[in-house]
Amino acid sequence: MTEEAIFPFRAIFSLISIGALAVVIVVFVWLFINTIIKVHDDELDRAALHVRDVIVTGKLTTDLAVFNRAMLDKYDPLDGDPSIDEPYARHCKYGYRLEIEALIDDDDKKGKWEFGYKPDSYLDSSVVDSYVSIYDDAEKSVIPAKMKLTLYDTWATRISCLVDKAYRSGEVQHMGIPCIEIEAMPIQGSRTFTCRVEIEKNVNEICSIIWDKIDCRYMDIPLKNFGATYFIEGDEKKTLKAIPIKSEAVANLPERTSICNLLNNDWIAAEGDNIGTIVLCLTDFL
Repeated sequence: MTEEAIFPFRAIFSLISIGALAVVIVVFVWLFINTIIKVHDDELDRAALHVRDVIVTGKLTTDLAVFNRAMLDKYDPLDGDPSIDEPYARHCKYGYRLEIEALIDDDDKKGKWEFGYKPDSYLDSSVVDSYVSIYDDAEKSVIPAKMKLTLYDTWATRISCLVDKAYRSGEVQHMGIPCIEIEAMPIQGSRTFTCRVEIEKNVNEICSIIWDKIDCRYMDIPLKNFGATYFIEGDEKKTLKAIPIKSEAVANLPERTSICNLLNNDWIAAEGDNIGTIVLCLTDFL
């Protein structure tokens, strides 16, 4: 067979090879993305199980998964707004909400208790349902109950964890953030979004303000209020930093921080310094 006759077959074979390679690449990318998603889901689910195990063996119980009713009664919703505190267990990155309900027909022994973090919206969540018991010391009786633990992943929990790590380690912490709140869409011919992020400290709470909705998580670490308008090109990110500040430099800080290059490097805590507060600031993605 002549070279001219063979050439079309070679061209067809090359196209088939290129197509097969493209299919393999697409499959590998799909597997990689799904693996990342699966790992993230597993992390949240494992965290929920860990928090559940800490609670059912902790100070709120008299025995394994047997809750002390007298201690639970502090969290009766009928006595007022349920606490947003996360007592007896705390995960840095995720916040939890605990709900316990007695499974009994006797009206005198019925009860429902709840406490912990409960956002209006969230990035992700994981729920663990369990059957537990409640010990009533006054009645000397044990009541069957069901428990629902919900773990939430939100910007408030992620940023509170960033602040917590900076305060406890005395080192600058950082995380990537996308356009959390869009203030303005790109103008025609542009891919640049005008974005906004705002974090406030309210007594013992850290609060994120997104789309005028306030989401607060219990946190007793000192923190300066933070707010910044920033610009995002397409799906890029900015870097949010949590910076520990020396006690003696706190008085020099503005009421609200925003951009990192506005901070004086002499204010930043070094090893051995007493930390007076944490400031948040925004910079280009690292």
